[in-house]
Amino acid sequence: MEALMLGRFIYICVLCGCIFGSVSAQELGNPTDYGIELSGGFCDLRGAHFHAGIDIRTGGVEGRAVRAVADGYVSRASVSAVGYGRAVYVSHPGDSLISVYGHLRGFAPGLAGLVEARQYGEESFGVDFDLAPGDIPVRRGDIIGYSGNSGSSGGPHLHLELRRLRSNEPLDPLAYYKAMVRDGRRPEALGVRAYGVGGRGWVARGGERVDLGLKSEGGGAVVRTDTVVAWGEVGLAVRAVDRMDGTGFGYGLKEVAVVADGVETFRYRPEVFAFGESGFINSCIDFGEWKASGRFWLKTFTEPGNGTRFVASRGRGIIDVREERDYDVRIVLKDIYGNGTEVRVVLRGERRELKSERKDGGVQLRWYEAGRVEVGGMRLELEEGCLYDSHYIRYDVEEGQGVISKVYRLKGDPVALKFGAGIEIMVDGGVEIGRAGIVRIERGGSRMVWIGGRRGDGVVAATVGELGSFAVAVDSVCPVIVPVGEASWGAKGEVRMRIGDGFSGVGSLRGEIDGRFALFEYDAKSGMVSYRYDRSRVAPGVHRVALRVADRAGNVSLKEFTVRF
Repeated sequence: MEALMLGRFIYICVLCGCIFGSVSAQELGNPTDYGIELSGGFCDLRGAHFHAGIDIRTGGVEGRAVRAVADGYVSRASVSAVGYGRAVYVSHPGDSLISVYGHLRGFAPGLAGLVEARQYGEESFGVDFDLAPGDIPVRRGDIIGYSGNSGSSGGPHLHLELRRLRSNEPLDPLAYYKAMVRDGRRPEALGVRAYGVGGRGWVARGGERVDLGLKSEGGGAVVRTDTVVAWGEVGLAVRAVDRMDGTGFGYGLKEVAVVADGVETFRYRPEVFAFGESGFINSCIDFGEWKASGRFWLKTFTEPGNGTRFVASRGRGIIDVREERDYDVRIVLKDIYGNGTEVRVVLRGERRELKSERKDGGVQLRWYEAGRVEVGGMRLELEEGCLYDSHYIRYDVEEGQGVISKVYRLKGDPVALKFGAGIEIMVDGGVEIGRAGIVRIERGGSRMVWIGGRRGDGVVAATVGELGSFAVAVDSVCPVIVPVGEASWGAKGEVRMRIGDGFSGVGSLRGEIDGRFALFEYDAKSGMVSYRYDRSRVAPGVHRVALRVADRAGNVSLKEFTVRF
């Protein structure tokens, strides 16, 4: 097994060299009319995914021109209330690239007409469709849209991606724009953590894990940690951020390497990945810590089921402390410009008896095979390969508040899954389940996250993306629709309403004028729904405006108004 892992490590290192060596720095055009300043970087650690592009600041405003970075044609356009919002995809066959421009406020006129026609044709605000090479050809520098704040954007900016044309895999755009961005600052180490891995290792003071104190030297070029007493299999994690000149933003690291006693055991170097691999972030980080605090700790040791292509490890990155001596470990942090910080850790071997974990009252789940957990009225089915690592799972069964089933609570940290697992929970007898769904219970029972599912025969079934605490709850409250500035709708030619649903969430909406579909735009993060009067589709006069909103549990609200346009 060790030989297999070493062979994989060597293969990945060679593959990484091929990948990184093939990233061309060919010149691409600036997608904006001003200098490039980033608020987000490629492969930054985000909630449940790696960031697939770079975020370019737009001065806090919307409506600035967005330009094609090279010759090509618009190959796809999409509109969504979440995610990328309004987005344009441009194929560049000559450069073997696709460029993606997300969170736009609007499209260039020719494309805008096609998008609107598609929305009315499908009677849906959200659309996603491909275009042929001859539909909208573009030259480098042509305006393809206007910057905005649509979708899941946290503020006005342009999200720019570059993807390989054939595989649709994202590449780091900064490799093409290094000359336009100044960066002479070193990454900052914010924390280092040591773990005793899988019950086969021990670290001082905490037994299972301990945070180490940091002390900077040499202007931040070197950071030393407290010496940590340890024994057995030990893994490290680092919390760090990259900085750039002239901004206060923090970015993800472009390289993390670990060298233990002169031997490299781990290397993280994100330059390209597939979207199907993005969820692997949950295995690369301390998942339980992220769920509890929202902080990202990048582990420098790997789980056996983690196939992240830009992570290479020797012996899974685990440091085997089996001698009573000091083990010298260096963690090297670098950005794409080569600015570096070295973190020096001393693991002091101190012999200790390692007691194996008692395994009773639970179920052993192995990462390489299918598994099942059955506790009372709950059954969980995991397909082969669903787990990143093996886990011994214990569940408590409790009574809960605000739910119609027992609460099945995982003892220990949440466990990330590589793909969804099926769960079924029985409902207390005689309870109506017409608006019921499975919920994940977080923060010690103070928060319920709606998952939903299928209902039938006293059972609710769903697919879950992590192992945690689950129950069944009912959402019987209809969504809220609140008119905004109703008295001025006619004069301004714009209808505005705010919608929301405090539990299962908004599932769908439909706006109508006089009983016919009308294009109501929806921004999910603000809950704002708006319709701008279109004289080409609606004649001047008095009209009946209606908005129907359904939540994910099936509750429906309908509001109707009379408006003179």
